[in-house]
Amino acid sequence: MNKTEIPYLDYTWNPLSMRCTPIAEGCKNCWHIKFADRHKNNPNISKDRRDAFAGGKPVLIELESPLKKQEPSRIGVQFMGDLFHKKVPFGFIDEVMKIIALSLCINKHTFQVLTKRPERMLEYFARSIIPATENGGGIRVVYDGKKSIRPAGLLLADLALTKAYKEDCSVDIDDWPLPNLWLGTSVSTQADADKNIPTLLQIPAAVRFLSLEPLLERIDLSEAFNLWCKGEKKIDSIGNVYHKSARGYDLIKQIIIGCESGPGARLCSLDDIRYVRDQCKDAGVKCFIKQIPLPGCRKCRFEPCTHLHGHKQITIVSKNPKEWPE
Repeated sequence: MNKTEIPYLDYTWNPLSMRCTPIAEGCKNCWHIKFADRHKNNPNISKDRRDAFAGGKPVLIELESPLKKQEPSRIGVQFMGDLFHKKVPFGFIDEVMKIIALSLCINKHTFQVLTKRPERMLEYFARSIIPATENGGGIRVVYDGKKSIRPAGLLLADLALTKAYKEDCSVDIDDWPLPNLWLGTSVSTQADADKNIPTLLQIPAAVRFLSLEPLLERIDLSEAFNLWCKGEKKIDSIGNVYHKSARGYDLIKQIIIGCESGPGARLCSLDDIRYVRDQCKDAGVKCFIKQIPLPGCRKCRFEPCTHLHGHKQITIVSKNPKEWPE
């Protein structure tokens, strides 16, 4: 794991060496691709990792590192890529989720998983586990007052109950959705919002969040806040009922906003940031502004800055709220 300067996290944990692929407008200047390009020929790492960075099969690495960190921490998962990329086998995701479940009784970490592919995240958490039994029936569990064949994610409880890591560690099946697992999706454009948010809301999660980074245009979240998130219940793809009143879980708990930074960064309007901020305030949703552009500012302490080719304007990205306009 690596210590991070991201204000809402303590560490980033990348249990996979992999190469992601662009899937949305927000991917255009992805720094992960540049990282993968640097390491696909790195002689100091194993061949299977080099192949993974070149676009081959992902490789599991440092899987148990979160369990060795005793102080409860906020951990971002697989920021070097996408845990729910189509190349990542569900078996690999099971191994990652096992660590998250075990953390509940070892060190109480909180894990944030962000994806640009919520449809595959939904596929993972909603698949049914049918164990080999004499009658062939699925294991059933009651939550939200409804019986249903449990999601595959409940396999995590079984993995923890095997006590594979610590003798006195167990996670009760009633701990699902895992209280230390946040699930989020990336939204950079209105098209992203219209496509990704309804899918995210079908996934059982203790906390759901949106990452509007980079924010590339004005995004209207009124449908998310007033239609998708309003009403007494939502029913997911396997018939389970999730709504705010049932178990005290908000449908969308937090929104993170940030502009693009680095070479070739695209402009982000302060008015568009304010627009999202005001919508969050009206809806009672927490809004965390990570960084904003300060057009024309040459004296801000924070890097990097972007010299916009063909323009005299210089945009510097600031992470310091004291430097921000209202």
